[in-house]
Amino acid sequence: MINELLNIIFSSKFVYQFRMTITTIYIIDLFFNITGHYRLFSLLTLFGILVPDFIERNFPNEFRNFIINFCYHSIYLYSKLQALLFKYNRILHVFIDSNPLLLRLKNKIAKMVDYFYNKDLNNTIDDDYSENMIDNCDGYDFYIQNFTCNNKYVNKQIYFSDSGNPINEPCEIKFILVEFKYGDKLFKINLKTDMFNYYLVGNKFTKDFFMYYVKKHINSDESFDTDKKYAVEIIDHNINKVEIEFNTNGDGFVLEKNDYKIIKN
Repeated sequence: MINELLNIIFSSKFVYQFRMTITTIYIIDLFFNITGHYRLFSLLTLFGILVPDFIERNFPNEFRNFIINFCYHSIYLYSKLQALLFKYNRILHVFIDSNPLLLRLKNKIAKMVDYFYNKDLNNTIDDDYSENMIDNCDGYDFYIQNFTCNNKYVNKQIYFSDSGNPINEPCEIKFILVEFKYGDKLFKINLKTDMFNYYLVGNKFTKDFFMYYVKKHINSDESFDTDKKYAVEIIDHNINKVEIEFNTNGDGFVLEKNDYKIIKN
C-alpha cells in the first residue's frame, strides 16, 4: 500500500498535476478573497476534493489499489484494536470482581448511572418476563428460568437435564455476531436486548434452543423441517469466525465466565 502511494507521488506526471491543482486552489482563493477561519476551511475542503479527483483521473489503477488496500488495512487495524480492548476489558472486570472494595465501588457507580440516565425507563417488565417465572419451553428438551435484573431486563438461564444449579451469573464476553442457519434461511440471533439477556455462565445453545428462539423472539409461525441442514455461525469476542453444524441434538456451545466451549456429541 505504501509503495503504491510513493510511486504515485514521485512520478513526474503527479508533480505536474499537483502543481496545477495547487495553482487552481490559489486562484479560487484569490477570486473569492475569503479570510479568517472560513478561508482555512475552504482551502482544506478544496484540497480534499480536487487532489483525490485528479489522482483518480490520472492514476485510476494505482488509486483504486491504494483505496482498496487502505480500507482493508483500516478494517484489520480496527478489528485488532477491538479485540485488544475486549481482552483488557475482561481482564479489568476479573480484577475488579476479585477485589471486594472495587466490586462495591463498581456496583455503586452502576446504580448511579442507572439512576441519572434511566429515570424515564418503565420500571415494569412485560408479563412474559416476570421475575423468577419459568418458561417450560413446551416441545423442547430444556426450560428457562427468568431472573429480573434491576427491573429493566431479564437474565434467562437455560436448563437441560445435565445442567447444574442456577447461578444467574453474567458472562464477561459478548459475541460480535450470531446467525442461525436453517436450510437456505438465515436468522440473526441477539442474545442480549433491552428486554432479555442470555449471556449467563452455563447457558448451552443447541439446535433446539435456536429453533425455540426463532419462534419465541422472531417469528412464531416459523416451521422447521428435520431433514434440512442446521448450523450456527459465530464471530466471537476474539473476532474468530466459527461455524457449528448441528448433527445431533447435543451439539452446540456453552458459555463460561470469560470464554465459551464448543460441544460435539
